[in-house]
Amino acid sequence: MTPPGPRAYVPLLSHGRVCVIDVSSRTLVDALRVGESPYGVAVSPDGAHAYVTNFESGTVSVLDRAGDVVTATVPVGSGPGGIAVSPDGASVYVTNYRGDDVCVLDPASLTVTHRIRVGRNPGHPAITPDGRRVYVSNYGGHDVSVVDTATATVSTTLRTGTHPNGIVAAPDGTRVYVTHAQRRTGSVAVLDTRSDTVVGTFATPAGPFGIALTADGRRCFVGSYYTGTVVAVDTTHEPRTYARVAVGANPENLAITPDGTEILVTNRESHSVSVIDAGTATVTATIVLPGAPGGIAVGAPRHG
Repeated sequence: MTPPGPRAYVPLLSHGRVCVIDVSSRTLVDALRVGESPYGVAVSPDGAHAYVTNFESGTVSVLDRAGDVVTATVPVGSGPGGIAVSPDGASVYVTNYRGDDVCVLDPASLTVTHRIRVGRNPGHPAITPDGRRVYVSNYGGHDVSVVDTATATVSTTLRTGTHPNGIVAAPDGTRVYVTHAQRRTGSVAVLDTRSDTVVGTFATPAGPFGIALTADGRRCFVGSYYTGTVVAVDTTHEPRTYARVAVGANPENLAITPDGTEILVTNRESHSVSVIDAGTATVTATIVLPGAPGGIAVGAPRHG
């Protein structure tokens, strides 16, 4: 019998469920009931839990990955969307799009320990590898808030461009990449985390939403919502697009498998997930879903 592979968790926006996908076999193995309008999802560093934001319910659902069951539901604020777990697993950061704040959830006590005012319509958080800072894309504010995790306060705000959306920190912690979801054009801003300044930008096709980096930080994948493509960018020196991959309609969020060999892309209007080979930058599979997907996160196999 083939052992189970990594599992991807994909919230379905209008179904109140999270799909569980066995990535190796490309099969949908479960659909778990969560809150209303689930969108964001993150897996804890130890792989034990997954956390799902429920936008309309104002809650986070906690999943035990050993059995893929929902074990708790925690109120967090108004319009929770983006979510990220600290590298030590001790804090979960949730952006509240309607509340213009970020709440910090203690996964041990399942309580909100801090609520941090940020910019307008915060979309996604990205945590530096040392866990000291959280960068928050403020979609309606056209800026990025930098949160000091030791004091749970905003240390600075960076003007980056129109509608900052997807955001990711480089593995070495020196850079943060932010997409700008313009309808007719697209760009990614590059932030230097040592000086907290914008040090560059590079162009993408229209409407870049999701973004993911390989473990070595040398390649960046960006989903273009309005062109149905994902671009692969070499970030070694000056960013250079080296491939453009056709996926489904309205690709929105991206995740990389634990071994770094595949990129998974949610296609909102196609109701699917595209699987891209990270080495060849080609689509190797399309997994059909029973509804429109939101975010996506991947965790290594767990056994009950």
